Amino acid sequence: MNPNEVFVPGKFPIEKNNIYADRGSPQHSVRSAIDRGFVPLVFGGYGVGKSSMVMHCLEKERLSGRLIYIETMYKKNLKDIFQQLLEKFGYTIDKKTDSNENESGSEVGVSAEAGILWSIKAVLSGKIFRKQRRGSQLTKELIVTSPTDRKIMELCENKQIVLVIDELHRANEIAINDLSAFVRAYANQQNKFFKIVLIGTGQDASRMVYSDPGNDRALQEIGLKSMIADESRLLLTQGFDKLRLTYSEGIIEKIISTSVGVPFVLQYIGLEMAEMAQRNNRSEISLIEFESAMKNYASNKAQRLVKTYKLAIETVGEKKYRKQILHAMSKIDDEYITMEQIASEVSRRMEDNIPSTTLSGPLRDLKSDQYGGVLTNISTAYGGRAHNYHAFKDPAMKSIIRMIDEGTIEKYL
Repeated sequence: MNPNEVFVPGKFPIEKNNIYADRGSPQHSVRSAIDRGFVPLVFGGYGVGKSSMVMHCLEKERLSGRLIYIETMYKKNLKDIFQQLLEKFGYTIDKKTDSNENESGSEVGVSAEAGILWSIKAVLSGKIFRKQRRGSQLTKELIVTSPTDRKIMELCENKQIVLVIDELHRANEIAINDLSAFVRAYANQQNKFFKIVLIGTGQDASRMVYSDPGNDRALQEIGLKSMIADESRLLLTQGFDKLRLTYSEGIIEKIISTSVGVPFVLQYIGLEMAEMAQRNNRSEISLIEFESAMKNYASNKAQRLVKTYKLAIETVGEKKYRKQILHAMSKIDDEYITMEQIASEVSRRMEDNIPSTTLSGPLRDLKSDQYGGVLTNISTAYGGRAHNYHAFKDPAMKSIIRMIDEGTIEKYL
């Protein structure tokens, strides 16, 4: 078996030999919510494995061809979702034609307008769509007048469709408003087979779908954090076992510590180590493979994050508080970190008593675009800020800083 059949960084690990670690309670909650007819809203930081987890929860729907995956809401609205749904039903999408044009064919034209002044022509094969009257074309139309109309949902219910909408955090205000109306309609429709799953990056799930009694009745917010040590260990050991490569617990711990639960980093390092072992006809994963994997990661994948890190840290002055904060936070295993934890770790590193008030300014800077926006605030479920909690915007940055701190990457840059 080739290592790239097992470790698949940057791809959904959904093929037969791909390695995947069960995500425990969040994964169970997603499947349970789907089975109960709720709308799971899966949220969390960048790169924690939200989409991969959802795809595993929906394996039977995916294999049966009933899953429709909207990969992003960037520059999209409900019209685009309806269009993809209709295409799944075997319809073709076209614009309205001039009523005076003379066309021929053997379909019935069905137009759906999603409350956004745009027409979708859905063609059902095998029926006559063209009728002539004084040289003009008459078309029978099915009109969906708003996002709350039942017509689209009736089609989805009949086809037992599961609709997954990803990157919800990139949707504009109009799209969020329309989608929120659609979710309210879904809650009132009492669908038995049609399911909706929403995925978005961030800690403020309520901004991805507007909160009101109708939506709240249907939604179930499910947060996902970075992989815990046991999940990371399971992914690595099962992958190496599948490739019949032996390893020591020390090597596994080293990979886990460096990757800080980022699935992409775990998959990438595992792939690099396995490929090198096979090239050298070795059956054991060792420090040699680990060093090689880190070298390739540094040269091929870490450049963007290292550049952002260098922008964020202070390069002059004795204290370098921004740098101290980042390195302190990288050593703390919690995903959401308090100011007290930061101050304690910075004080330990600097062998001095550094009060929280001294760090508040540099900490605020690290959340600004001027310094790369490395850190972010944590929001509550109701859109407010959870005071005194801070996190890395991209969990992979935490991994990079650990690598720099441990000297496993910087020498390769």
